[in-house]
Amino acid sequence: MSRIIAALSFFTRIPFWRLKALTKEDYERVVPLWPMAGWLTAAVMALTFWTASLCLPVSVALILAIAARLLVTGALHEDGFADFFDGFGGGSSRESTLRIMKDSHIGTYGVVALILYFLLLFAVLQSYFTSVIQLQPTNCFGLEQPSVFHNFYCSLIFFAADPFAKWASSNIINVLPYARKEEEAKNKLVYNKMTLAEKILGLLIGGLPAFIIFSWQIIFPMLAASLAAALVIFLCYKKLHAYTGDCCGACFIISELSFYIVALAVMV
Repeated sequence: MSRIIAALSFFTRIPFWRLKALTKEDYERVVPLWPMAGWLTAAVMALTFWTASLCLPVSVALILAIAARLLVTGALHEDGFADFFDGFGGGSSRESTLRIMKDSHIGTYGVVALILYFLLLFAVLQSYFTSVIQLQPTNCFGLEQPSVFHNFYCSLIFFAADPFAKWASSNIINVLPYARKEEEAKNKLVYNKMTLAEKILGLLIGGLPAFIIFSWQIIFPMLAASLAAALVIFLCYKKLHAYTGDCCGACFIISELSFYIVALAVMV
């Protein structure tokens, strides 16, 4: 239970830490439960989108859903994503890349990356939801399902993408060492590498929602998300021979976005 609370506390601004006193070890061993935090942030997005879509256009409901996750997470992933592009775009060496990534100020590469990311995320999800909502399915009696239920079904894509992308990005700690000393880390800790049992647990937590909710076609977005995470991990190896928290954030963002793009291509 302590590790679950630690995962939810780290990835959100919700004060779960008040439920139980947490130790440094709880946070060090929290990586296998990253996908569980994805369940929560996915639920926030799905609930926001569903309720807003009942009385507002899909585009507005989608923006509100994205904004809701940003508020809950404190833009944790997006901050790391921007720092990652600043460092990898402006750094000419390992040392300069790490120095730029540690700088709290955002640069040109980070700004451009965030703009392109949000434009792509909005365009892909709007196209996905618009296409799926138009495919008004029938229930077992051959009658059209009310849009209230169909819109809710559409929002379940968040439960497939967010937890799985968190699992895919969590693998970076198993492949690469941490780039800095523990005392230099933003959160003053270094995650423990996962055991085999923890790797299986993380995969089950991250991947089961997708298979339960959707058909076999979901395997293609999952493969895309995994390949995107592997590419980011490879870039981190080539540039740093290690990872940082910003690399984790970028890995999640790129992995999740790849999931949605392929879902749009094969599922509608």
